[in-house]
Amino acid sequence: MGSFLASLIAAVALSGHPTKHNFFLMGTTEVFASHVVATEPHHYQIVMKVTLDEGSLATYREAKLAAPGDTFLLLLDPVDLDALATASEVTGTLRARGTDGVARTVATGVRLPRAAYEILYFNELPKDLSGPHH
Repeated sequence: MGSFLASLIAAVALSGHPTKHNFFLMGTTEVFASHVVATEPHHYQIVMKVTLDEGSLATYREAKLAAPGDTFLLLLDPVDLDALATASEVTGTLRARGTDGVARTVATGVRLPRAAYEILYFNELPKDLSGPHH
């Protein structure tokens, strides 16, 4: 998992907001999304409860059932995380990374209107996470 996260962070363009953001997905009855934390502009700890549309939820559940050891991600299309609470909707792609390290797209065109995601925790961390912080 460590090399996956390192490669994910390295692959992200850090040119500023808005940009794409990866959220780990957990759960199948209730689905939660946790932002992948890195350096600016990915220096936010965010946990959300998401309500996927029926088609995306069914596809996600089937993929998790077929590959329970895979890591599932929601890759949001470019969005400024500071504006997440007031955005009318966010869109993105469901992705999975297999235990063999191979990434695949699970579903495209995922739409989350504002009523379909609840921000449970939001915290902006120091922009440089490389050193010790208290």
